[in-house]
Amino acid sequence: MRPIPVFIFFRVVSIIIFLLFILFTPLSLSQQYTSQGEAWLKELPLIEVPPKGDRDNNVLAVLLTGDGGWRKIDQEIAHTLATNGIPVVGLNTLKYFWKRRTPEEASFALEQIIENFLRKWKKEEVILVGYCFGADLLPFLANRISSENLEKVVIIALIGPGHMVDFKFHPTYWLGGESAGNPRPVLPEVEKLSGKKILCFCGEEENNSLCREMKPSLAKVIVLPGGHHFGGNYKVIAETI
Repeated sequence: MRPIPVFIFFRVVSIIIFLLFILFTPLSLSQQYTSQGEAWLKELPLIEVPPKGDRDNNVLAVLLTGDGGWRKIDQEIAHTLATNGIPVVGLNTLKYFWKRRTPEEASFALEQIIENFLRKWKKEEVILVGYCFGADLLPFLANRISSENLEKVVIIALIGPGHMVDFKFHPTYWLGGESAGNPRPVLPEVEKLSGKKILCFCGEEENNSLCREMKPSLAKVIVLPGGHHFGGNYKVIAETI
């Protein structure tokens, strides 16, 4: 039996440590908001970022995080939107999809988030944003909410989407795999949203990005410097949205 290379050993150990941290960290972030809707919303791993400053608008943003949870890119995008007067509600996909969900179950959660926080913040329109894992999932969810709520969606922003997704988190996602579990193709779900304003962001180093397969009539593809993390220039993404 060949010995395991040292770098792979330490990579696996670091992943295990991070998973333990995620599992045993209290969901204090989800307690940063006061639910005015169904009580079960309090059980969702939600993060609310209130609007800041004097700018006012009629829009709410719902952000589905990447598979790393509520990380720097999600935080900076939410902060920038909030600075422009847009309240943001983030769904931590790492925690929510730690167990398997169905598209219908997840879309019901999204619908309740939309209705609850539109009511709370007295807004009428919605921006849906997804990064990485969240971008893969978002088209499935958007296609399954009611037509009434979908009409309220003015922008769908897909940041770094992949080609396939499963409705359960797999640690292999962190190693670059996207075919674990029961993967479903993402592009057909995006195509069902034709007619909506769709923005697709990818890094110029991402030659295999799903964004590059989208026709101009389907989505506006925005290529930014860097790779999957855009060189850390997350503010530009939020300002474009």
